[in-house]
Amino acid sequence: MSELSKSSILKKYPLWFELLTGLAFGVLNSTFSTFFGQINSPIFMDTIFAITAAFVGWWSGITSVIVFMIMSAIKSDAGIKLISALFVLCVLVMIIIVRLVYRKRDRISFLSLLYVYVLCVIFVSLLGAIISTYGFNHFDYYDSYSIRYITMSFVQQQIPLIFSSFLSRLPVNALDKLIAVFAGFGLYKVIEILWNKKQK
Repeated sequence: MSELSKSSILKKYPLWFELLTGLAFGVLNSTFSTFFGQINSPIFMDTIFAITAAFVGWWSGITSVIVFMIMSAIKSDAGIKLISALFVLCVLVMIIIVRLVYRKRDRISFLSLLYVYVLCVIFVSLLGAIISTYGFNHFDYYDSYSIRYITMSFVQQQIPLIFSSFLSRLPVNALDKLIAVFAGFGLYKVIEILWNKKQK
């Protein structure tokens, strides 16, 4: 089979199903994010359901991002509403990565999930560092405690803030996205099995 004739392994679901799951996953992402933030968790735990939404479909993923962004802006303190909303772009990046990686693949393997994981860690860390640096320079925005501590350690070594912020995010995202990618895919498989049974 030539590369051009390959079709995506990802199942096509009805629009109503994608919108409904996107709404639910957006709420769940926001809920998880709030809970783990309140307990000062060293990891974010805000993208498991975004990965699931991405596997379900583009509309599911985009809807989950929109819902997450709205809820993040509403729940945030007045001074950092903009920054909280911008961080949702990190979630959007993960959805784009999943959809593009599996656009022409005919199967989902462990290695391909590992590839998605590595891309998510790198790109989310880079985008998060840019947003965090912008927020710090314009709004005195501070990251969560674990990232802030690591970032300041690098800054004290005369490493520029944006690079310090990027480096501090790598270990956090390495664990967070490992959980998100594989747990998110696992949840998607459950949905796929239930959907297939419903269609019989």
